[in-house]
Amino acid sequence: MDNILDFDKLQLVDGFYTSSDRFSDIVYEYDGSHTETEQEITFEVNENVVDITFETYIDGHVEYESGDYFTPSYTEAIVSDVDVDIKQIKINDQVVDLDIEAVRKLQKLILETI
Repeated sequence: MDNILDFDKLQLVDGFYTSSDRFSDIVYEYDGSHTETEQEITFEVNENVVDITFETYIDGHVEYESGDYFTPSYTEAIVSDVDVDIKQIKINDQVVDLDIEAVRKLQKLILETI
């Protein structure tokens, strides 16, 4: 199955996932790390549909400065790490097992996409 996955030609079709522009909000909301579960993304390549179910682990911390009479207070959520854990890969509605190198390439692609 690995040979049909031309990683350079995978095209995003659809997805239900937390976008990276929300990561700092999540760090702030959960006061640090959090795992977004049941994320899904769909790619297409060579007339094959690749559905991936994954979790996104977001790590970070919140900095708070109380300020004083002259300086206003501020709060900033800082994202320090994001990781993707692939739970299931389907190609044309069939669950497949890929070698670790292919899984890592998909993880990298997901991180670049979200």
